[in-house]
Amino acid sequence: MFTQQQVVKLKVGEAGVIFDGTIILSSVYHMQEECWATTVARPGYPEVTERLKVNSSVSCNFGDLYEVRLLTANSYEVTALVTKLPLMESAESIFNTSYLLNSAEKGEAFTKEEAEVLKRQLDEMSVQIVKIITQVNKVSELTEAQNDYLKSAFNMLHEKLDTGSKESWRQAAYGVLASIGCTFMPDLQTTQSLFQMAGSYISSVPTMLLGRG
Repeated sequence: MFTQQQVVKLKVGEAGVIFDGTIILSSVYHMQEECWATTVARPGYPEVTERLKVNSSVSCNFGDLYEVRLLTANSYEVTALVTKLPLMESAESIFNTSYLLNSAEKGEAFTKEEAEVLKRQLDEMSVQIVKIITQVNKVSELTEAQNDYLKSAFNMLHEKLDTGSKESWRQAAYGVLASIGCTFMPDLQTTQSLFQMAGSYISSVPTMLLGRG
């Protein structure tokens, strides 16, 4: 299901060009926080910078959707996996029609109440995703590495609810679900089912907020 993937090694502080100049990638080490400020850019689009640790990722919608995952890193060199993810119109429409995400002004953050409800929805969603993955792949449980992968992805979405804008969270959530679909789902149909399930959790948030009023 992947359209393109490339593993790239970069010297910290230097830029690398990927996919024949389509993507420009660079990373800077932050010693105190033990993370790497990773910048992803594509000509004609605003660049995206995210502080990453090993096995964490950032998703960027540059017309095409890309995921950059840090595989290994130290103070002088990083290795990253850059994946061009498929954009599925039916799956993306779930996010495009979400009132909570698309009624926002540019740069608007989530309210405390919105973030609290979405966090609870994310927790329930992650449980359902594990059930779907095990069912479609006919396994009784996930491996430790697979569980760590999912935990890292949903922890990132939790953190972005408190620190990012609604638009950046929407982009990150789409990227996480597309990445999970490509990693765990055997075909496009099951990936679309994954998005539909996730969309039901997100679209129910405004109603839940009204119920708290």
